[in-house]
Amino acid sequence: IKGKLLGVPCYELFGGPCRETVPCYGNYWFMKTKMGPTRVSEYAESAARAVEKGYKALKWSPFGYAAHSMTKKQENITVECVRQVRDAVGPDINLMVDAHGRFDLPQARRLAQRFEEFDLLFFEEPLPPENLDAYVELKRSTKTPIATGERYVARFQFRELLEKYCCDYIQPDAIYTGGMNELRKIAMMAETYYCPVVPHNCNGPVCTAASIHAAACMPNFLMLEYIPVPEREDVLVEPLVLKNGEFELPKKPGLGIELNKKVFKNYIFQPRDLDHFTPAREIFL
Repeated sequence: IKGKLLGVPCYELFGGPCRETVPCYGNYWFMKTKMGPTRVSEYAESAARAVEKGYKALKWSPFGYAAHSMTKKQENITVECVRQVRDAVGPDINLMVDAHGRFDLPQARRLAQRFEEFDLLFFEEPLPPENLDAYVELKRSTKTPIATGERYVARFQFRELLEKYCCDYIQPDAIYTGGMNELRKIAMMAETYYCPVVPHNCNGPVCTAASIHAAACMPNFLMLEYIPVPEREDVLVEPLVLKNGEFELPKKPGLGIELNKKVFKNYIFQPRDLDHFTPAREIFL
């Protein structure tokens, strides 16, 4: 609101940008019209197509519907999925895998150690976020970088995460933590620990725009999560500009976006059951 009143983009209110574009990584680039069991080769093919569209970094969850621990067969399929995606995109693309906090410590340790050969940028939320000492133990046991923090809602939680050196990257969310300014405060705190910030952003275009403005002013920002769902962009009069995996900074006042209220009626809330830990997410060779 203040940006609109003063006629300047929000990032100017934070002292001006320290970068010309905001790099992002693609998530859910493997989405199908209807989710169901997926072959490892399909992930590799989808990853190659995402890179052709300009993405320089990709994240996905190659764990099927496993939780807590995995059978040896499930673990081997997961490792093979990461191997085939790495082979499909080559060595110059950043890859990340997201466990959504599903594993116990022994399973997370085994996976992290087996992922070392694939040069992942990070292994996200291998453990639930409540026990930071478990994260310390995991981080000590592997060369695979660890990322976490998307579920935290206050800078005070991130302070403890940083003080214990639980992870290599933190992932605050602009919505969960209270907006652009709070996101920047968390990033400033992380900067004193030389910790890069990779904001969590599974959200729509309004939060994406807010995250872009905040990220533009973070020296220790690395990249922003982005889920390329066409329907989400429909709610904007003019979509955010994404070229070769990087967002251009909005030039208009405030967030620099305008909602297209005419299409809201097309996206009435529909309740549905989440299928993340069901056979619908099975991965097979």
